[in-house]
Amino acid sequence: MHEPIRKIRSLLDKPVQGKSAFTAIVIAVFAASGLLPATAAAAGYPDKPIRMVVPYAPGASGDVSARQLSPKYSEFIGQQIYIENRAGASGIVGTEAVAKAAPDGYTIMYATAQTHAINKGLFEKLPYDPVTDFSAIGRISTLKFVLVVPPDLPVKSPMELAAYVKANTGKVNYASAGNGTTAHLAGVYFSKVIGSPITHVPYNNIGQAIADLSGGRVSMMIYPYAPLRGAVQAGKLKLIASTGETRSIGLPDTPTMVELGFPGFVVTTWNGIYSPARTPRPIVDALNAALAKSLKDSQVLKSMEAGGYVPDPTSPDEFAAFTRAEAGRYAEILRNSGVTVD
Repeated sequence: MHEPIRKIRSLLDKPVQGKSAFTAIVIAVFAASGLLPATAAAAGYPDKPIRMVVPYAPGASGDVSARQLSPKYSEFIGQQIYIENRAGASGIVGTEAVAKAAPDGYTIMYATAQTHAINKGLFEKLPYDPVTDFSAIGRISTLKFVLVVPPDLPVKSPMELAAYVKANTGKVNYASAGNGTTAHLAGVYFSKVIGSPITHVPYNNIGQAIADLSGGRVSMMIYPYAPLRGAVQAGKLKLIASTGETRSIGLPDTPTMVELGFPGFVVTTWNGIYSPARTPRPIVDALNAALAKSLKDSQVLKSMEAGGYVPDPTSPDEFAAFTRAEAGRYAEILRNSGVTVD
């Protein structure tokens, strides 16, 4: 007897107790026969709200992006996706919580290059492995950073900022969202390019970093635009460059660092969705399909564009391969930069 037929017969021989049991048997019958699409194999999922862990504080770049995405993601997956901020230790606290959660599709995470690539090269020991302890769902977007300074700082371009740093050796500092973050690495990069030291000031609360920058207590920051947009539009921060290879669609009048005399100065990052390892593939596929639909929605696209995000969806397998490659790439970047957890 063929294996699918044997599975069907064994299932039909079992007593049916209620509608849900019958539904489960029907689904299993079609799955065993190979006639059921992968998304349908997850029938019944989800039947309760889904927790999306954001390993950053409210107002941080990742939090802003997750909240832009979650309403449509909820709509397309068919259940509310609520956000739980679990900040701390460069994203490690929230990421570990997801790695240890049940692989049932009801805990997912909004992840970044920080959690799944940078931290592996930055910390000697992590309580999770970014590759083996997660099921990759799909990439959301890539994003470019911007260079901002206080409104009263007497500079209008990165070249003028470089001259100011050199003329005020030891007096200039820059803010970041924490040690080892992309913003930290970007500051190290700028310091090395201009050949002059700049003091790193890490923050746990990005709102406080923006307040200190606006007040002139910090001299500069290279960070995603979305959390800075309000302060820039209110004149509390001065936007002097973006860090992509090309100008951002949402900031067409802001020149890039490359345009302004810094060849090769490109700082970008990425974000995506993961679930705990061993999440059943039909659930992974369902989450990926809903994510892909969300990234085609006009409302989501408009909000992402305004914040400097570029939708960049992938399949689960493509995202898993991308994660492995990025972890290796950042390990090399960190070795060459000399950045440590200070």
